Amino acid sequence: TYLMQSLAFQGYNKEYAKTFGGKVWWRDVQASGGYKIQQNIISNHFRILDNADRRVCSSFEFTYMEHRLKELSEVAK
Repeated sequence: TYLMQSLAFQGYNKEYAKTFGGKVWWRDVQASGGYKIQQNIISNHFRILDNADRRVCSSFEFTYMEHRLKELSEVAK
């Protein structure tokens, strides 16, 4: 459901539950300020996790995810 919302609404954010950190279906793409962008190896969509492995946002748009990572990293300083 949340994946569909991310597809339908650019920049959709939701309070997500803790994940398992992407040990199996995800690869780390970029990290900054205690946050990391991961890409799903099946669907190719992206997500940002905080340092407690909670999902902050997700999207198929990597440029958007880079922008969000920069924002989150600046707030974390």
